[in-house]
Amino acid sequence: MCYNLQFTTDNLQIIVFKFLIKNLTIVNCQLSVVNKKIMIFKHTIKEYGITVNNNEISFNNGVSFKSASLASHLKDCFKCYCLAATLGHGIDSEINKLQITSVAEALELDKQANKLIEQKLNDLLHELEFNEKQYGNFVTQRFSVGYGDFDIKYQQTMLDLTNAAKIIGLTLTNSNLLLPQKSVTAIIGVRKIFLPHKCKCDDCGFKSSCNKQNEK
Repeated sequence: MCYNLQFTTDNLQIIVFKFLIKNLTIVNCQLSVVNKKIMIFKHTIKEYGITVNNNEISFNNGVSFKSASLASHLKDCFKCYCLAATLGHGIDSEINKLQITSVAEALELDKQANKLIEQKLNDLLHELEFNEKQYGNFVTQRFSVGYGDFDIKYQQTMLDLTNAAKIIGLTLTNSNLLLPQKSVTAIIGVRKIFLPHKCKCDDCGFKSSCNKQNEK
């Protein structure tokens, strides 16, 4: 038996669109199930007293950072929280596997991982903000190694300050990049006076040549 099937351009576009949406939904559902097993958020936070003099930030345990960008960010702060967080090795492994079988799924999973760790870090910041308000204090935004002139060479010091290697298993590559890859270290300052949060771009040494800045 033979059927004479005719499709208009509009009908064909609708069929293709439905097919893509259906399959994208299946991919997202599959990734969501996988994500629950492989993206495990772990973090550690340590509190330190600090003093800021010119471009140097001195901790009450003897550690010091030299960074004009960080010093500006921590202006008037009397203490800070050093934090380290990760989604674990499982997510790195899964993304690497998907890059072989499906680049689209690998990109989607990478996007979901970035979104999740950012959301979790924002939750931590809001929690610290709430707790410090009880004492009349104000917190800054997160400031990570690599922002502005906060040299990546300080990454090991951040792991030491947070005891991240022992508590959540963070390590470094020879070029001071964090492992697992979906990991973050950051400093959050605490001060007695309120100062509006500045865009992180304001302190960046690459501001003048940044494509995103030039698009504004």
